Amino acid sequence: MWRLIYPAVLLSVALVFVACDLVSTIRSASAQDGTPVIVTMNEGSVRTLSDGRTVLEYVEKLEESRCPKGAECVQAGEARVHLKLKPARGEAIDFTLTIPGFVTASTKNGHQPVDVNNHRFTLMELNPYPDARRNAGGRSSATIRIESGQRSR
Repeated sequence: MWRLIYPAVLLSVALVFVACDLVSTIRSASAQDGTPVIVTMNEGSVRTLSDGRTVLEYVEKLEESRCPKGAECVQAGEARVHLKLKPARGEAIDFTLTIPGFVTASTKNGHQPVDVNNHRFTLMELNPYPDARRNAGGRSSATIRIESGQRSR
């Protein structure tokens, strides 16, 4: 009986790996077609863009002045992150993305896109969001929308 089950399990595992690779290829192809891609990056991490040659690095969180949850503030504040785009050829490009307070990935307005080297980057969310009740220390994670084929700055 095990002689029948063991090959079936191996085949199933192989099919899962092939399917995952196919999905990854489809996502890369659609990103090159101009379809926006959403990535979440931890502070200090790097990501290769869909062209396979350009690297995006989330260097650090520069500023955190967003009004904390549970607090009453005169203004919403903002958060800024430092990113570095490393094209296959040429110099690395440092740039900053900003997100106003009370703006999250599900918010329709308020995001501030930046065009760099034929890509449009938008900081959709930065976590952890400040909270008046607890200290949100540690490294941050940024959710970034990337669109290809945009004018460069």
